[in-house]
Amino acid sequence: MGDEAIALGQKYTRQEVRAVYGGGLFTGIVLCKDCVLIYADLEEGPKHGYRDGWSADADEFGPVFEYSAEGKTGNQGLSGINKRVLRHREQHRVLRVLIADGTVPGGDAKLHRYIGEFELDRMKPYTVVQAPDGEGTIRDLITFRLRPLGETYQAGIDFMRPAIETTVITLDLRPDEHGVEATTVEAVELESNSGEPITRESVARTDMQRREAELIDRYTAFLKANGHVAKRKRITIEGVPASFLTDVHDETDNVLYEAKSRASRDLIRLAIGQLHDYQRNVRARRTAVLLPEAPIEDLRELIESQGMAVVYEENGTFVGWPVELDAE
Repeated sequence: MGDEAIALGQKYTRQEVRAVYGGGLFTGIVLCKDCVLIYADLEEGPKHGYRDGWSADADEFGPVFEYSAEGKTGNQGLSGINKRVLRHREQHRVLRVLIADGTVPGGDAKLHRYIGEFELDRMKPYTVVQAPDGEGTIRDLITFRLRPLGETYQAGIDFMRPAIETTVITLDLRPDEHGVEATTVEAVELESNSGEPITRESVARTDMQRREAELIDRYTAFLKANGHVAKRKRITIEGVPASFLTDVHDETDNVLYEAKSRASRDLIRLAIGQLHDYQRNVRARRTAVLLPEAPIEDLRELIESQGMAVVYEENGTFVGWPVELDAE
């Protein structure tokens, strides 16, 4: 192949990719000089309890590619090669993703289709859930959430396989509370303000994510200071090749919140739709829109007309809390 970079949408053997970037030949995550190679196998992955691929439903920040961390047995952690993925930005390495797609003509060597450059989501870089491994043993499973940097190649076969049942799993808002290494969402969020150069395509998305993440952090701290337990929910839907993460769930009062970075009409409309969707499975006592400032009266009426509460930040506290609860 020579020294040219691999091309988007084209297929290569591992040896061909190694000739360009270096690194090993056998693991799913390969550390190279200026990148981390991510090899996904959507056919083999489910044998080990993995559900990798493009999420079928992009959020307001764009598409997400989900990839399971290294570690086929036992609880997964953020050490070793998984830590290299977590720290890829500060180590100035881009994530390059390839998906297994057939074999070389007349042979059994696998081909891998290159789908583009990625970075970890700056607000929710990964999730940790309890899920069975290939032998049915329940363990902590880490799923990295990758966002595209520029153009990517999407094929229908690259989307996550549909879930076989509908589930709602409670997650800690801070992944480090699951017992994995404490270099987690908090560390990644701080990178957003580090002055590190980022690509032009991700600037607007990153700014919105940062402001929303900071709002969630402040509200979570507020809830905890008032003796409440704050979590989030991960929802999978039977037959749907995607999972959905809520923002904040107040476990104490059973209130589900959707946070937005601005009190604008488009974002409030989005929050209302998301809460209606999540509530069908979460069944909280009340749903609420969490905002960094007071909405105009018309938008407040819009939210309340849907049976939802409004909570917003003002002068270092949160107006609208505690949320008035519906009778059980």
